[in-house]
Amino acid sequence: MNKLTDGQARVYEALRVAADKTTRGISEALDIDIGVARNILLTLERKGMATSSKIRTREGNQKEFAFIETEYEVVGNNQVLGKQPAVAIIDLPPAEEVELTPEQWQFLRDNKRWWRYRTVLAKEMGLPKYVFNNALEKLRKQMEREKSQDKKARKRA
Repeated sequence: MNKLTDGQARVYEALRVAADKTTRGISEALDIDIGVARNILLTLERKGMATSSKIRTREGNQKEFAFIETEYEVVGNNQVLGKQPAVAIIDLPPAEEVELTPEQWQFLRDNKRWWRYRTVLAKEMGLPKYVFNNALEKLRKQMEREKSQDKKARKRA
């Protein structure tokens, strides 16, 4: 039997539901408006097998989900009657909750051309792209603060 990698195990743990590949199925699974569910389906059809997006739930909070096209077997009278298209919905943790290690921060600081190679660097660091982009934004703001503090220090001197 194959063992799951850590990443696969996290995905399976986070798997929320496999909804029917219909606007109603997605809407009921996530408790969101039918129009938002329709947009998810359209994006899936346009992009292909998978997509992710931030969604505002009916309670008003935003969550990030990944959507993957899949199918499930329809069983009746103890036999498989066919396959039904479905959408696997995965709860993604907020990017702010995923912290980079000190080595990863140092790697970003040392590599000055990270903005050109975001996808490659995200893969090298083993991070989902949305977490990596959030980390880059934090780093950019931190570097701007340091730069402005240096300017203020020079003016005082």
